[in-house]
Amino acid sequence: MNLSYRSLKKENDPDAGKMFDPDICASGESGWFVLELTTNTKSKAGKLQKYQYLDCNSLAIYSIPPAQGSPDVMSGRLEHVDDGDFC
Repeated sequence: MNLSYRSLKKENDPDAGKMFDPDICASGESGWFVLELTTNTKSKAGKLQKYQYLDCNSLAIYSIPPAQGSPDVMSGRLEHVDDGDFC
């Protein structure tokens, strides 16, 4: 599968911080995903849940081809923290 991805930087997005600022987004032929990387020991389940409602057209801000539908959302951590369904 070919993926186009970018590490998202707030300075490139005039709406950053208003709704989302994920660490990595990628899109491919069969869909797209959002990855939040953290070493924070608090749950980010609420933030990750908001990522499910991202508009796939917003990927164009980062020069990533838009994909259809809702993204797959994941969190990545060094140790277990309960992020609900997003671990």
